[in-house]
Amino acid sequence: MPLMEKGEHLRICAQGYTCCTSEMEDKLSQQSKLEFENLVEEASHSLRTTFVSRHKKFDEFFRELLENTKKSLNDMFVRTYGHLYMQNSEVFQDLFAELKRYYTGGNVNLEEMLNDFWARLLERMFQLVNTQYHFTEDYLECISKYTDQLKPFGDVPRKLKVQVTRAFIAARTFVQGLTVGREVANRVSKAVLVAPQATPISVQPSPSSGSAVLALLVLSVYVALVGVSPTPGCIRALMKMLYCPHCRGMPALKPCNNYCRNVMKGCLANQADLDPEWNLFIGVFFRELCDPSASLLADCPTLCNVQQRKLHFIFLILQVSPTPGCIRALMKMLYCPHCRGMPALKPCNNYCRNVMKGCLANQADLDPEWNLFIDAMLLVAERLEGPFNIEAVMEPIDVKISEAIMNMQENSMQVSSKVFQGCGQPKPAPPGRSTRAVSDVFNHRFKPSEERPTTAAGTSLDRLVVDIKEKLKKSKKFWSTLPDSICSDVKVTGGRSDEEECWNGHTKGRYLPEVMNNGLTNQINNPEVEVDITRPDTFIRQQIMALRVMTNKLRNAYNGNDVNFQDASDEGSGSGSGSGCTEMCIPEFEVISTKAPTVVVDRFAETKASAPKPSHSLVLTVLLLCTIFALQRPLR
Repeated sequence: MPLMEKGEHLRICAQGYTCCTSEMEDKLSQQSKLEFENLVEEASHSLRTTFVSRHKKFDEFFRELLENTKKSLNDMFVRTYGHLYMQNSEVFQDLFAELKRYYTGGNVNLEEMLNDFWARLLERMFQLVNTQYHFTEDYLECISKYTDQLKPFGDVPRKLKVQVTRAFIAARTFVQGLTVGREVANRVSKAVLVAPQATPISVQPSPSSGSAVLALLVLSVYVALVGVSPTPGCIRALMKMLYCPHCRGMPALKPCNNYCRNVMKGCLANQADLDPEWNLFIGVFFRELCDPSASLLADCPTLCNVQQRKLHFIFLILQVSPTPGCIRALMKMLYCPHCRGMPALKPCNNYCRNVMKGCLANQADLDPEWNLFIDAMLLVAERLEGPFNIEAVMEPIDVKISEAIMNMQENSMQVSSKVFQGCGQPKPAPPGRSTRAVSDVFNHRFKPSEERPTTAAGTSLDRLVVDIKEKLKKSKKFWSTLPDSICSDVKVTGGRSDEEECWNGHTKGRYLPEVMNNGLTNQINNPEVEVDITRPDTFIRQQIMALRVMTNKLRNAYNGNDVNFQDASDEGSGSGSGSGCTEMCIPEFEVISTKAPTVVVDRFAETKASAPKPSHSLVLTVLLLCTIFALQRPLR
C-alpha cells in the first residue's frame, strides 16, 4: 500500500493526507456497493424463507387433508353401503375433485357446486328407494327441483354449505396470502441478482493491505444484503464514513453514531418505502443482518465465505440497484477511513443510519401496506383457529353425509309421495328388474373409523397457525426499521455508546447532522445521500398495489366472503362464494355472499352499503379507475 500523500486526487474521501490512489478509491466504491447489497440480502433471507417454508407447510396440509378425507369417506362407504356406493361413487369423487379445484384457484362456485352435489345425490337415492319404477332423465330433473322444498336430507346440506364455504374461503385465501408474500419477496430481489461481482483490489503488499481487502469484502456483503445497488451518492457517503479515516492515518477510528444514521437513511431511503406493506408481512431479519463471525479484521477466506453467502436473498427482496448517490455514500462511510489510515475505525451509528435511510428510501414506503397485509393475515389466521377451521369441517364430513342419507331413507315414503304429486306417477320398471329393498343396507348405521389418516405435515392445523402467527407478528415494520437494524450491529458501526471514537464521514469524531426519518419524501435533506424524491420507484409501487389487493381479499375472507382468484390453469378467474356468516365484508372486486343479514365489523371501520352484483364491464371499469388512483396517490 502506498505511503501517505496529499489527497487532491480523491473524489469521494476528504482530500487530506491519504494512502489511497484514485484507482483504489474507484474499486472501494464498487466494493461498497456489493457490501451494501450483501447486508440487505442477509436481512431478507429469513423473510423469504419464512414465507416459502410456511406456504409449503400449509399447502401440503390442506391438500393432504382433502385426500385423506376422500379416502376415509370412500373406505367407510364401501364398508357400510358396499356395491350400492360403488355404483354411485362418482358423485362423491366429483365432490372432492371440485373442492380441490376450488382450493387450487379453479373457477368454482362453492354454493352452486354443493347444491349440485345434493341434487345428484337425491336423484340416485330416489331411484334406490323406488326400484319398482323407471325414471326418465326429465323425471329425474323434476325431482332435483324439489330438493329445497322437500329437504330430503334434513338440515345437513344447509349447515354443511355454511361450514364448507367459509372454511375453504379462509384456507384458500390464507395460502394465497402466503404466496403473495413469497412472490413480493422474490420479485423485489431478482434484478439485484445480476449485480456485478467485485474486482479484487490490487495493492502492494503491506501490513495493512489484508485488512483493506477484507473491509472491501465486508462492504460487498453489506450491499448485497439490501438487494438494491447503492447510488453513487450512497457509495460516496459510505466510503467517506467507513474508510476515509484509514486514508487519514486513523484506521481504528469508527464513524459517529448519528453520522452513520444519516448515511444509512440516505442510502436506504427508497427501500424504506417498502416498509408499510412489508412490515405487515415480515420481521425476523434485523437481528440476523450481520454475522458475528464476519469481522472487519477476519482473515480473507473466512470473510469471503461468510459474507458472500449473505448476498443471495436480499437481492431477491429488493430488486432495485443502488443509485449512484447511494454508492457514493456507502463508499465514503465504509472505506474512506481506510484511505485515511484508520482501517479499524467504524462509522458513527447516526452516520450509518442516514446512509442506509437514503439508500433504502423507496423500500421503506412499503411499510404501511405491508403492515396492513400482515394484520389481515393474522385476522384470517384467527378464523382458521376458530369457526373457519377446515380440519374440523372436513374430518367428520363422511359422518354428516351418511346422516343425510339415513334421513332420506327414513323419510323416503313422504318424499316419494310429494315427488309423485309434483312430477307425476312414474312408469313401472320393466319385468325382471331387481326390486329388492335397500332398507337393510341403509339401516346399517354409519360408524366412523377410530383412527383417521394423518397428514404428512405431521401436525394439526392449530399448531401450524400458532407457528405462522408468531412469524407474522415479528415481520411487521421490517422495511422502516431496516436502516436502524443494519447500523445497530457492532460489526457495522461503533455503536451509540462510542460517539466520539467513530468515523463521521470526515474524520474521527462525533457525527452532528440530524438523522432523517424513513421514506422517500423524508430524504430531501439527507446530508449523506443524494436522493431524487420526485421519482418514486415504479417497481416498489407495483408491490404496494399487489399487497393492497391481497389485503382486501384477506379481509373479505375474514368475513366469510369470497373474491375471484386467477385460476392457475385457466385464463378466467374463479367465481365467488358466500359463507352465510353474519358479518359485513369490505366489498372488493366481485364479492358474492349469502342472504344472511350483515352487521358492521369493528375490526374494519370501513362501512359500505351492500349492492347488487355488478356487471363485468362495470367491475372492470371500477378496477381500472381504482388502479389508476392507487398508482397516482403516492406521487402526490
